[in-house]
Amino acid sequence: MSGPTQFEEFERVRRGLLRIARESVRQGMAFPGENELARRLGCGRGQIRRVLGSLEHDGIVIRHQGSPTVLDPVALRGTVRLEEQVPLLDMLVRMGYETSVDVMTTEPVPVRADAAQVLRVARGAPAVHRVAVVRADGRPCALVDSTVVLPERGLAAEESTWSSTASAEALAERIWGEPVVRELATLSAHRLSAGQAAMMELPDGTAVVQLDVVGVSRFGHRPYRSLERHHPDLLEYSVYRTTAPF
Repeated sequence: MSGPTQFEEFERVRRGLLRIARESVRQGMAFPGENELARRLGCGRGQIRRVLGSLEHDGIVIRHQGSPTVLDPVALRGTVRLEEQVPLLDMLVRMGYETSVDVMTTEPVPVRADAAQVLRVARGAPAVHRVAVVRADGRPCALVDSTVVLPERGLAAEESTWSSTASAEALAERIWGEPVVRELATLSAHRLSAGQAAMMELPDGTAVVQLDVVGVSRFGHRPYRSLERHHPDLLEYSVYRTTAPF
């Protein structure tokens, strides 16, 4: 079996450096030197320098000859941008995390009134409701509460896909046979209920960012809605805005 390609190795080291950078910012510690980074990531200093050069181009690290590498916490948040349509797992990989998904519950349900209005379907229409915990480096980082509308055609063939760890977008595309071309995402604040907090391993009532995501298919259907509750310490993101000239 052949080893990893240069690109795969570059991405592995990049994810590792981003993870170490976030740990350093969170703990208020200095960013390690090249020798320590190479030791921790199991690569050569040349590879570390190449990846640091990429991160310097993105403004995440600031390097001056003879001085320690400095991190920019604001630029670090810019590794993931909310204006891009990026699946949550891909977003976490960009941030340097190892990811996994635990599906907590999956069941066929009628669409509730609030979701029916958003999804433009009749109240009580058939749907699949799924609650999943997304983990980053083993820690719960997002609680995803998804409603995927089921088409009127036969449903039995779809049941084997319901408990999949695929995203709501991928699940909807599989069930409907239509690509999702865009998502409408709305940010708000949310306080975790006791049950939600237990799954997130956070205190009851913790305030988190909630992302209300509605998918839109090529043919104008709205096949799913996902409420993502994000861990306040593990998920950071930004929106790039341009300023008007004076």
